[in-house]
Amino acid sequence: MGVLTNLTIILLLGIIISNLASALRVPDVLLLLILGLALGSFGASYSVPLTDFPPLFLNAMSILALAMIIFDATTRMRLKEFDTFSFQALKLVLVFLVLSILLFSPFMHYLANIPLSLCVLFSCRIASYRGFDQYAFHSDYSPASYRFDE
Repeated sequence: MGVLTNLTIILLLGIIISNLASALRVPDVLLLLILGLALGSFGASYSVPLTDFPPLFLNAMSILALAMIIFDATTRMRLKEFDTFSFQALKLVLVFLVLSILLFSPFMHYLANIPLSLCVLFSCRIASYRGFDQYAFHSDYSPASYRFDE
């Protein structure tokens, strides 16, 4: 198949997935990303790629898609949803992040002999896994409602 045929099929799948997302009341970006991952892994499982787009075209489309995703996310953000607890929760997240980097990174560097830069990246990932960040920007958040046994 030609490049235009592949592009047409991908755009048609995108329109179908977008309509399905609005029917399911799910963010369309989520289903479109899942579609992209599925098409990428489908093409990677064969020796012949699913599409044969030039690298420059893929780079340009990736940058455009990223800009559209960020624009979509920022247009949906409502400043009214940030309440007084949001900034307190953000402070807790930042304290947890700094403590994680300062305590966990040297320990892991010493224990496993991993480069310190990778230890810092891993500490950031650990800090973002299941801390206070999931409660930081919810309007119904209150510090008393957080349970440590989850």
